[in-house]
Amino acid sequence: MDHTKVATAVRTLSTKEVAVRLGISQSKVRKDIANGDLEGHAEHGAYRVPEAAVVALEQARFAEQRPTPPDGHDDTVAAEAQTQPAVDLPMLLTIEATAKFLGLSVPTVRDAMTNGQIPFVTVGSRRYGTRPALEAWMLGAA
Repeated sequence: MDHTKVATAVRTLSTKEVAVRLGISQSKVRKDIANGDLEGHAEHGAYRVPEAAVVALEQARFAEQRPTPPDGHDDTVAAEAQTQPAVDLPMLLTIEATAKFLGLSVPTVRDAMTNGQIPFVTVGSRRYGTRPALEAWMLGAA
């Protein structure tokens, strides 16, 4: 059995790519790298961040933003959601509208849909969040 080391390529992102994915400024990305809050290294005079570190940050932010009722089901929130008319939003939400509705970045929503973490429907080749499914998901019912 051959135990030769195989070099694996780790995909890295520029500070601009990280800033776009996380919805923060490039200077904040550089500051977080310098402070050790974000894994990264200098490469040819520019900072590079491993994609895995960005994904982990997105997942942590995503988990923090999802409401979690103490007993798993909050009747008061559900009742309020049923009594408030939501006429300002269509039933099908584009990825951009879904991101705005959930308070997340577009890349985070796109990744969460790809990973099956956010409910969506496909119409043709496009993905849409459905308002009822997203509201149920936010309440922890999905």
